[in-house]
Amino acid sequence: SVIDDSKKSLILLRPYQIHAIEAVQEASRQQASGYVWHTTGSGKTLTMLGAGFKLKELGMVHKPLYVVPSSLSAQFGQEIMKFFPTKKVFVTTKKDFVKARRKQFVSRIITGDYDAIVIGDSQFEKIPVSKERQMNYIEDKLNELREIKTHSENKYTVKEAEQSISGLEKQLEELQRFNRDSFIDFENLGIDFLFVDEAHHFKNIRPITGLGNVAGITNTTSKKNVDMEMKVRQIQEEHDFKNIVFATGTPVSNSISELYTMMNYIQP
Repeated sequence: SVIDDSKKSLILLRPYQIHAIEAVQEASRQQASGYVWHTTGSGKTLTMLGAGFKLKELGMVHKPLYVVPSSLSAQFGQEIMKFFPTKKVFVTTKKDFVKARRKQFVSRIITGDYDAIVIGDSQFEKIPVSKERQMNYIEDKLNELREIKTHSENKYTVKEAEQSISGLEKQLEELQRFNRDSFIDFENLGIDFLFVDEAHHFKNIRPITGLGNVAGITNTTSKKNVDMEMKVRQIQEEHDFKNIVFATGTPVSNSISELYTMMNYIQP
């Protein structure tokens, strides 16, 4: 149960919310990650918060990060203070990313003992992973595509792989030349659990398929999806491929291939 501080009354979680919180705990024990696929309006926010705070209380995580749509980050923070008024929470804003405030922002995350850190997805994307991790990520993708190209008997797949290889090689060249003025790498923040709200915003990934040009399967990959995948992999690699929870009311909206995309984040 949680307290609605504005009404000074007790709010009882619904059975499916309790089950989801228990499932997240069990996943963490079993070296797994998971999803909260509850329909819009069913209380995913409380479910995620309940799961994160319980894991923190049990000492299973220390610095959970909640990635939410930027337009909802303030509202998300208000929800925490409404239902969990005793929790220590840091809600980041656009102002924290102004160059004059970046060091203070980073210091608060690194040194602060927060029960929850909330960040808008557009701000989240501005915190890069290290250059080395980006290069390793691209190299892994290149190796995967070269393997497909070598062994595929489907001409369409070979052509598609060649195009993707060419694009990734250009990205790698640009990255090797690029000297960015970064205030911090994501790896150095100490985040050990990632909750992603409205995770369907990260479904725009082009899969490699031998089936040709299939209706409903996207043929583009957005930068924010690549950024999310790199950060998910970083946390998974450091925490036995667990400590990731995606939440959405619409895991599939156009094509069943979206299910593959979502599962690839959690179960690569």
